[in-house]
Amino acid sequence: MGLIDIHTHGMEGFDTRTASGKSVLEMARLYGRAGVECIVPTIYPASPETMRMNMEAVRRAMEMQRGAVDAENTGNAGNTDNAVSAPGSAAGMSAIGIPAVGIPAVGISAARMSAAGMSAIGIPVAGTSAARILGINLEGPFLNPARCGALDAASFLAPDEKLLNALVSGFEGIIRIITVAPELDGAPALIAAICGMGITVSMGHSDASWSDAEAGYRAGARGATHLFNAMRGLHHRQPGLAGFALMHPDVYVEVIADPFHLHPSVLDMVFKLKDHRRIIIVSDTVKESMAPSSTDGIKDAAGTLQGGCMALPRAVKRLVEMGYDEADVGMCASENPARYLGMTLGMTA
Repeated sequence: MGLIDIHTHGMEGFDTRTASGKSVLEMARLYGRAGVECIVPTIYPASPETMRMNMEAVRRAMEMQRGAVDAENTGNAGNTDNAVSAPGSAAGMSAIGIPAVGIPAVGISAARMSAAGMSAIGIPVAGTSAARILGINLEGPFLNPARCGALDAASFLAPDEKLLNALVSGFEGIIRIITVAPELDGAPALIAAICGMGITVSMGHSDASWSDAEAGYRAGARGATHLFNAMRGLHHRQPGLAGFALMHPDVYVEVIADPFHLHPSVLDMVFKLKDHRRIIIVSDTVKESMAPSSTDGIKDAAGTLQGGCMALPRAVKRLVEMGYDEADVGMCASENPARYLGMTLGMTA
């Protein structure tokens, strides 16, 4: 199975702050070239109108990808091998599948998986086809301004189901993940409403206490966005969202595995405490990030980290070089994100 990046904003001068489907397709090409099989482009919080414009660009890119695959499959009619190995092919859907309406089926490219040096779990270093766009990740806007990190706190909104409906209307079928701060007034009800749409909720950009995080989980949230970053830190009397996410056996945690977001000892703590089936390695790259990696952390003038500096394959390679088990790391960047998205798992014949 190829690598799946569920939290990434952009790379090499392109990001999701665009109205152009072709720009999003160029992003996908860059990720594919870096060795990523599938992506979930992540939308920045902004005005609802701007976020909808950015989502429309992703939708157009998905439609263009689907049209290209359909044309390829039509040209390959009667050739079973080509139909199965084509990324995104609905026929021969034996690698991973997405049941949600409006999202194309996804197949893992046999050519990508057979590249020189690829192990059974796969750590690709280069690809020739664009990464398949699986849908949309909304990082907000129902977040806590006290934990904005690099995001624009002025764009954050208080939880409100009418605002939610106005934001996502028409995109429900392709939005895969929404991050919500569970401690905000009305957040548990909003989380329940989002889950009722079939969308996965992650908790993040949050000052949540343990009990706030527990309330978010009871409402339906199942993940933590970039663990430890832009959230209340661990304290021996108040473990907060980070502690809750680490200790709850069913909660998935995103991990940015570049050299800047988490200290090596914190990475060790995560891998020692957390069930490896619930760890998801993400890049959180931004348009300033270069593939396979940037030489320095991506920071603003004040020194605030703006995003990850490593494309997913390089982050995976780094963890293996640090001594983490190759099969576990591969699972954290392939099977686990697929499972979090509700995709069925299997291997291409």
